[in-house]
Amino acid sequence: MAARAREAGEAGLQPQLRPGRPSRLTAAQQALVPELLRRGAVAWGFVGERWTCARVAAVIRREFGVQYHPAHVSRLLDAWNWSLQKPCCPAGARDEAAIARWREEAWPALQKKGRAAGRTVIFVDEAGFQLLPAVVRTYAPRGRDPRAAAGGDEDAPIGDQWRHARREAADAGAC
Repeated sequence: MAARAREAGEAGLQPQLRPGRPSRLTAAQQALVPELLRRGAVAWGFVGERWTCARVAAVIRREFGVQYHPAHVSRLLDAWNWSLQKPCCPAGARDEAAIARWREEAWPALQKKGRAAGRTVIFVDEAGFQLLPAVVRTYAPRGRDPRAAAGGDEDAPIGDQWRHARREAADAGAC
């Protein structure tokens, strides 16, 4: 710093911009990514409509052949005006009539079948074993209400949920 001050005077002490490494995505590709994400996570083969950094990194890798670390993807999402949000409303696919029907018809039948077999019917969340949280945060454009209240495909058997979680971890390079 002292050498810069001797060579350039007072101007040498001013902060200098560091150019850094150029982006691996072109400006046109960066402009296209938010449009690709608006198709939805399910359209890209993910379970559940939520965007995580690992999922966005996987889409970028599939579409452009460019690999980013998920931690860096959060900076890119911020530059594209996307933020991490917690859905405030229940999932749009919730069918109250179907839920009431299940409580009246399916649930008593399950209890009866369990008692006949000498077993107790419990739910996954009651057993203390849940792969996916009930409410998750998702990336979405700022100012848009994300409607992804569920943590994934709740109807899928536990083995399927586990396989999906492992696949996403592998896509993110964690496994």
